[in-house]
Amino acid sequence: MVYHIIGGDKDKVTLGGQSAGGHSTAAHMISPKSKGLFRQAIIESMPVSLPFRTLESATAMGKRFFQYLNCEDVECLRTKSTDDIIKAQLAAGKAPNNTNEPLVYFQPWAPVTDGDEIPFNVMDAFERGAYAKVPVIFGDVEDEALIFVMRGFPDYINDVMYIGAVVTIFKGARLQVLYWYPPTPRFGDKRPAMSVLGSDYIFFAPERWLMNQMQKHNTQNHGIYYYRVCIFISDCLLV
Repeated sequence: MVYHIIGGDKDKVTLGGQSAGGHSTAAHMISPKSKGLFRQAIIESMPVSLPFRTLESATAMGKRFFQYLNCEDVECLRTKSTDDIIKAQLAAGKAPNNTNEPLVYFQPWAPVTDGDEIPFNVMDAFERGAYAKVPVIFGDVEDEALIFVMRGFPDYINDVMYIGAVVTIFKGARLQVLYWYPPTPRFGDKRPAMSVLGSDYIFFAPERWLMNQMQKHNTQNHGIYYYRVCIFISDCLLV
């Protein structure tokens, strides 16, 4: 074991991860198989609103991955180069996904809710109290969603594109969202406005909700901490 090699203490293991690594850390927190294997966790920049895969969608993704490599088994995969694997991974991730989950596009490869290793999605598990009751530090940086917005819209977002994205993602709540997050500025690129909306929706708001759920189930008074790294102090004062 690693803790023997580096002189660590197996009873003082801290899990930590950033972005997709934050999702992985949360997956361990809600996995019954990981119970008791760590004492505390650090979750940074976790895109909470991006859903885990279902077995059905993960299987479809895996099949596309094999098809791009013209393979039918693992032995065939082992004959492919690293470049081939990466290209197939990217291609499979860009293929059409479940239209009911438009945000899947931004994180096509994710943990899978199989009912065993990972019984629920993160938000469902925390609402049920079905997670490891350990001290946790949550952390973010300013404009978390900017990279997702630039990846999804590399050139420009106009008013029609902005409103269309809001309607697609928020459906019945679209009018309320547009009221609180209008397509500003009046003239020009709407990607900065989309970044503000995306940061609140994907990261900041659901993380606060997770912490509220943890506090509700926190019968052992474990520490629950949060930080945000901001460019301007005034932005941090709004947290």
